[in-house]
Amino acid sequence: MRPVLVFVMLTFAVTAHAATIWDESVDGDLSNDQTAPTDITLVSASDDVMGTVGGANPGEFFDCMRFDVPSGDSVNSIFLTSYVAAGGNTTSGFNLYTGTPADTASFGDLCSIAVGPANVGEDLLTVSCAGSPLATGTYTVCWREGTAGQAYTVTYVSTVPVELQSFAIE
Repeated sequence: MRPVLVFVMLTFAVTAHAATIWDESVDGDLSNDQTAPTDITLVSASDDVMGTVGGANPGEFFDCMRFDVPSGDSVNSIFLTSYVAAGGNTTSGFNLYTGTPADTASFGDLCSIAVGPANVGEDLLTVSCAGSPLATGTYTVCWREGTAGQAYTVTYVSTVPVELQSFAIE
């Protein structure tokens, strides 16, 4: 009797889900200091940041984060995934800068826009930056708000490669 070699091919459907790279309810408050934003790292093709901005004290007016776009990659969209207004307020300021405010040589205002519930699902780069992808470099995003409790989620969509894990079945 001859041995029979059987090959089995398995096909898996892969669904892209956003990786939560910062959630203020878990990771703590994003920086309230424009000159020292919280560093975030893009880890996949779709990364979420969730926060709550605003308050009566000047130190609560901001949620600022800085991220790098690696060489050869780009951020193609920044979607406002959710926005829950509070205190009778309907919008917050979304500001995108090149560089870091503390580094005045590289710092520049790319775009600023008031966003709210009406903007959920929109690409903020298209709405406020004429749709320009963010090329290799350092960027800072600051949310500005004086009324407490404005909750938001943004999704950074990029060409940053997803790190896949491989394994062997023996």
